[in-house]
Amino acid sequence: MAADDFVRIVRLVDENGNYIATLPVSLAAGEISIGAIELKDGITDDRAEVTPDLRLSTNANQQVGDADVNNANPVPVDATGQGDVPVTLDSEQVDVSDRVARDLGKVNVADVDGFDSVKGQKAMTESFPVVLPSDQASVPVDATVVTSGGAGATIGVTTGAKVVTDGVGTVQQYLRGLVTLVAAKIGITVADGDNAALGTTTGAAVVTDAAGSVQQYLRGIVKLLISIISVKIDQTTPGTTNKVWADPVTATPVTYNVTLTVADTEYSQAMPANCRAFEFQARTDVAIRAAFVTGHVAGPAAPWITLKAGDYYYSFDLNQEAAPSTLYLGSAIPGTIVEIIAWV
Repeated sequence: MAADDFVRIVRLVDENGNYIATLPVSLAAGEISIGAIELKDGITDDRAEVTPDLRLSTNANQQVGDADVNNANPVPVDATGQGDVPVTLDSEQVDVSDRVARDLGKVNVADVDGFDSVKGQKAMTESFPVVLPSDQASVPVDATVVTSGGAGATIGVTTGAKVVTDGVGTVQQYLRGLVTLVAAKIGITVADGDNAALGTTTGAAVVTDAAGSVQQYLRGIVKLLISIISVKIDQTTPGTTNKVWADPVTATPVTYNVTLTVADTEYSQAMPANCRAFEFQARTDVAIRAAFVTGHVAGPAAPWITLKAGDYYYSFDLNQEAAPSTLYLGSAIPGTIVEIIAWV
């Protein structure tokens, strides 16, 4: 059979559209042949009289127009007034009664029932569903992520392993790695010879009950210490134990005279508040008894101290603040005067 030859089986229907017979039509060597009508099983000859009006538009040379009949120039079949005409092609039946089937490969979306054609970006209910092929390359998507769980919902996987090196990973893995690194560095060890600064070093000193950083509080402590004490360190001989001495603020002297009118009787003198030091002596060349607790100098009753005639007592540096000591005095010589100097 030549490339342009063909064989077609035309299915014939009655006025009600019922299939009743087939009509073979073929083209061989440029000649069209029409075979005998073959009735469908159960169809009688009287029904076969309802034969469609089929007209083959060819000339005497078996041509359509000026061209030979072939696949590129087929014979038109006119079945006007006969309703639907099923045609069998290569054992595959195509119902040409529907426009969409007639225009295979040229379907207009607007002709599909129940589906309006749209253009541009529309709502989901008005858009085409699209299924990507399994081998589709990555497609960039610009979208807003909305979590179905509302506030506090979890987005993405939560079990990815931490990434603590310059390696590939997800955002969750990098964040997990970052937390691991920070947790490991909270306890910082500085080796000998290393220099390290933890946090800011320029915060202002905090010297009151106010909010601040650790650095600000430490700076405030140093400032307070400097304001109340002057410390000097003897470093004349490097490598030896240094001497540290404090130079207190210059004190104001306060003078007292206590007369021991009656012999072997207890008299007292309270030191002033914030007393830093004191000394005392007898004005005349007599011995006196002294104590810092009542009930020991009159009798006398131990313990007490004896300040011998012509001697004096010095307390060295004190810091008694608002609760100073009280000095208790007594003597065997009536009328003895005790002179006291206290520094505040």
